[in-house]
Amino acid sequence: MKTNALFQLFVAVACMMCVGCTGKRKAQSDVSLVKETPPAVQSPEVTDDTLAAEEPDTETSTDNPPRPVAMVLEPVARDIPSGRPLSADSLYMHTEYDYYPVATSKVKVFITSRANREYDSGEGYSLVYYNEALKQWEPQPTNPIINDVLWVFTPDNPTHRQTIHFYTDKNRPGRYRIYKSFNRNTRTAYAEFELISKAQHRKLLDKISRYGEKHPKDRVIENLNTSFFRDNDTLYMSWMVNSEALQKEFRRKVLNYAAIVVNDGKEDAATYFTQPMCTDTFGIKMYTEKAVYPLNTESVAVRIVNRSGRSISMGSPYWVLSLFCQFVSVTSYAYARHLSCGEGNGYWG
Repeated sequence: MKTNALFQLFVAVACMMCVGCTGKRKAQSDVSLVKETPPAVQSPEVTDDTLAAEEPDTETSTDNPPRPVAMVLEPVARDIPSGRPLSADSLYMHTEYDYYPVATSKVKVFITSRANREYDSGEGYSLVYYNEALKQWEPQPTNPIINDVLWVFTPDNPTHRQTIHFYTDKNRPGRYRIYKSFNRNTRTAYAEFELISKAQHRKLLDKISRYGEKHPKDRVIENLNTSFFRDNDTLYMSWMVNSEALQKEFRRKVLNYAAIVVNDGKEDAATYFTQPMCTDTFGIKMYTEKAVYPLNTESVAVRIVNRSGRSISMGSPYWVLSLFCQFVSVTSYAYARHLSCGEGNGYWG
């Protein structure tokens, strides 16, 4: 009995030793497995405005997603085209205005073919600034996106226009040019304009004064009362009569500036009259210096002689009558008869 008890105790101890060794080896294998397994790679976040570039398949990148690549388009400074210059008689480029405030963000350019032949071009252009200190033209940033379109200038469709934007943080006052290429980059043309700062306002006012000194009898000068700048870059002007036709004539003859306000923006509408009118001269004679004037006449001098024996007074308003669509000056008798009969149509000047 004692022998059997000792034998059973020996078997139990042996079994316990075997189980302990097995558990130790299993724990060691689990630890080594953890050390050999690499940590998981966290994939980057991909947004809607991110372009993902795919990398070539390799053994190490099969399990990794493509990395996002952000693409940003920057303005491009383009050099002056190298083609032969086109004369303005063949192809004419000009901006909407000759002068702009320095804070201008865009400029509209017009291209017109004046030759009896075809020219072709596209949206590509170059913008350059004249550096007075270095005496050279410097390329400026331009739109990096150019649409692949073809403009064909024909006698039936001679004009195209394009809006040019500025891509600088702060514009510099001075001279600028917009260059374009034509006929597969073999010919070039440009439009020039100027940005005006507050320090150059006097330059524009002097330009008006010089024209007035040379042409004192021009109607756009006689129509002008005052012109001045305020705190901003706007040129304010006071005219006796403000109309679209007179504004166009003023810009063409005197000053083509982008920021002009006349009479606070109020135009004088022509008042037409068709009702019969009667009058009596009372011995007052009114006549023009000449009996007949050419059709392109811009002004007519009128003389008034008072032989009535009374004192008279008059103001600046006047009427202009047309008869048979012709502009012919008449004597005082015919003029008075014309008014008394109420012939033709006229307008309040």
